[in-house]
Amino acid sequence: METQTKLRKKSFTIVEQAIHQVRGFRNLYQELDDKVRLSGQSPSTLNNYARKLAQLSLHFGKLPQDISGKELNTYLAQLARQSKAPSLSDFKFAIYGLRYCYRLLGMTDKIVQLPSIKRDNKLPADYLFNGNAPTTPLSVRGMQWALREAVKKCKLQKRNQ
Repeated sequence: METQTKLRKKSFTIVEQAIHQVRGFRNLYQELDDKVRLSGQSPSTLNNYARKLAQLSLHFGKLPQDISGKELNTYLAQLARQSKAPSLSDFKFAIYGLRYCYRLLGMTDKIVQLPSIKRDNKLPADYLFNGNAPTTPLSVRGMQWALREAVKKCKLQKRNQ
């Protein structure tokens, strides 16, 4: 009896909670797991998507495919307001997880209804050329853009000499 007590978990992950509390979530999770493994995607992809889908399912007490568009929009708006990170990573993982889930289930009509996530890849034109120090780290795209602009500026200076 003492051994059994030691083996019991003290707390459950959000995914385990959803598996135990939301009818059908175990099957959905298994389908997601199979799809991610067969497509060769990273296990962290499954973990991130499953965590967000589990939070959503626990919030409503039902599977993502059974949640109405109005309920989903209210939830996503609340999530976008709560996210403190500049990249809104919680919001993005929720959207990407839902898209993945809906694609898996063949629910293309619901994918279209999800909000798009806009990417802001613009940097000011004088960003690197006037000695400005970056206030935030550059993304890969930002660094590629800056490098192209620097090469263009060098070519123009050589032509003008």
